[in-house]
Amino acid sequence: MAKRIAFILTAVLLVYLGFAFSRGIDLLRTDNGSVKLLGLCVLVLPMLGGWLVIREVRFGFKSSQMGQQVSENLLPSREIKPRSPQADEYLEGAVARTKEAQEVWQNWFCVALGYDLVGERKLARESMQYAVELYAK
Repeated sequence: MAKRIAFILTAVLLVYLGFAFSRGIDLLRTDNGSVKLLGLCVLVLPMLGGWLVIREVRFGFKSSQMGQQVSENLLPSREIKPRSPQADEYLEGAVARTKEAQEVWQNWFCVALGYDLVGERKLARESMQYAVELYAK
């Protein structure tokens, strides 16, 4: 369900970016210099937005693909509630495994899941990005 929603939102955003890009081209075709500058800015924003969308979608697909390759015994059980003592224990175990083997992407993947369980979204994302980097090597 989440993938379907992400796909729909991405498609809507790409349509919007297409319209914005089209308006930027129209503005560049005018004779007024300040309007041309505005058109250039309107062109840059959809390109930047498109790049960000592509980057995020690739990150999501890559992390999803990685999640299918992680051993079940490393993943948190479904009974662990977010922001619970069990989530803290899972994170501590994942961090301990990672300290022993820092170049194993599965360990960093589990650290990211642990941070997400304890509510540290920024650290979870950074850990997952590092796991993706290690996975790509």
